[in-house]
Amino acid sequence: MASNHYDYESYYERYLQSVQTRVREAVNREMKNVWKEFFITADARVREIFNDVVQNFYGSYSTTAYDRNESLYDLLQTEVTDDSFSLWFEPGNMTAFRSGYSGEDGLYDQVFRRGWHGGAGSGDGHPDNGTPYWRTPVPYFTHWGRPAEIAPISPLDDMILRIEDYQQNEMQADFNSIVASHLGNLTLDF
Repeated sequence: MASNHYDYESYYERYLQSVQTRVREAVNREMKNVWKEFFITADARVREIFNDVVQNFYGSYSTTAYDRNESLYDLLQTEVTDDSFSLWFEPGNMTAFRSGYSGEDGLYDQVFRRGWHGGAGSGDGHPDNGTPYWRTPVPYFTHWGRPAEIAPISPLDDMILRIEDYQQNEMQADFNSIVASHLGNLTLDF
């Protein structure tokens, strides 16, 4: 009798190890799908946040003469793969409205990073080099007007705060929801 008892315990132990291995393999397979879906979800949320940031920035100063709001939308770049999500800002994608006002040193720095609503920081007769000033439209934008408006928060700083908020308050819920939706997909081959 003792021999049969030992065989049963040995069989049961091998069976449990087999089940654990199969569960682990099934979870690993399904987690690949979870991560893939999560990165797609994160990409959509980041794009939504960025669009809100840009709309907030342009909404902080609006006139009929100020119509440059298409350019910042092109700044955000993302890449989603099965196992990663990347985002970055590409200054070269911003529209160059005038010579010398595009790329790293122009719209990207002045508008996106610092929050200025246009203006030029230097030029012949500039009243305060380094501080963006508007030029008066008459005659032909040749005279310096008043200092350019600045947003209460730069688009970059606003984006950073909103992404941090998403990471702290909603990202885990998005991930948990995706995991829960995939739990029913687990299959074990016996």
